[in-house]
Amino acid sequence: MLLAFSPDDKDAKKVAYDRMKANVLGSVIGMIIFLIHVPSLLLNCIGVLFTIVIATALNIQSTTRSAMAAFIIVLLYEQKDASPHVALERMFCVILGCLIALILTLIFDVVIYEEKRRRYLRKATAVHRYYSRQK
Repeated sequence: MLLAFSPDDKDAKKVAYDRMKANVLGSVIGMIIFLIHVPSLLLNCIGVLFTIVIATALNIQSTTRSAMAAFIIVLLYEQKDASPHVALERMFCVILGCLIALILTLIFDVVIYEEKRRRYLRKATAVHRYYSRQK
């Protein structure tokens, strides 16, 4: 959640959406590779390659690391538990975390915007008073 939470960033919503896409991508590719049932280094490398290629095609290069992390995490958990439900569970938890971060970002954006607006109004009032006295 902290990776998507950035109240000062103008692209905070885009970052949250891109992280959701990247984690869904990595989880899905991890689950597909797991379902092939051939544990090998070559297959893992092919999964990483597909993750990078698809992330580039979706224009989410900035979150490719998140997609690859999701891919690796799903493969590690899948091999341990041998259940495809882990990929879906991880995907939904990450999306929920990104949505929470997005909501917090929007709330902070409103609070910060309101404070900036008040500051600008105070400055404008002070400038107006200063120039009104000058006349």
